[in-house]
Amino acid sequence: MSTWDDAIEALRGLEAVAESPTAGYLAGLRAAQTELKRRQFWTRVHEGAAHVATWPAHKRMDTPEACGFRSSPPRVLIESPFAGDRTRNGEYLRAAMRDSLRRGEAPFASHLVYPLVLDDNVPEERRQGMEAGFAWGAVAECVAVYRDLGISEGMAEGIDRAHRALIPVEYRSIAEWSS
Repeated sequence: MSTWDDAIEALRGLEAVAESPTAGYLAGLRAAQTELKRRQFWTRVHEGAAHVATWPAHKRMDTPEACGFRSSPPRVLIESPFAGDRTRNGEYLRAAMRDSLRRGEAPFASHLVYPLVLDDNVPEERRQGMEAGFAWGAVAECVAVYRDLGISEGMAEGIDRAHRALIPVEYRSIAEWSS
């Protein structure tokens, strides 16, 4: 049986972990991907490095990073205020994105993208944009909460969803915006 067959079997064996069918599917997919990476890692260790423990530190292959699993920056979902003073909140969001990029991350902020095509004043469109952002959050490796301007209702919902999906939440401040 191939590792892909194993991953598909792992997906079939997982139960939905969230209320949304999409969120449950994404959580299951993330679990299957993690299991697949774990199996590939140990296959590499056992086949390609029989005596890992005796290797010099610079040649060790006993960590996922050494096996090439960190080939891209971590995906980070940005949570910051949007409604209210949109000029100030937009400037703060851009500062949060810069901060995340400086940390070597690949940030995504749905409230920077979706208002370009959806009207935040129309409740259905606002909810549609939020749900699309939460879908991206399901594949994020971290949720970064920028809290210098407070935590809005939308941010609180994003934090709650991250906790339920077992995605790490990191609270951050930007020096220039701290009061």
